[in-house]
Amino acid sequence: MMGINLGQLCWSEIRKYGEKAYLDCSRDLVSKELEAVILANIITTGIVSGTITH
Repeated sequence: MMGINLGQLCWSEIRKYGEKAYLDCSRDLVSKELEAVILANIITTGIVSGTITH
């Protein structure tokens, strides 16, 4: 259940901000959208990694 919730959290951030984040990144711009997508990926990966290794 937790994995599904984490996946939905990450996916919702990517769906919401992904297109603008991609465009900003390709233009070497740091935006709130880019930061939101990066943060969602880092947090989700970290939490999943912590649950798998313990």
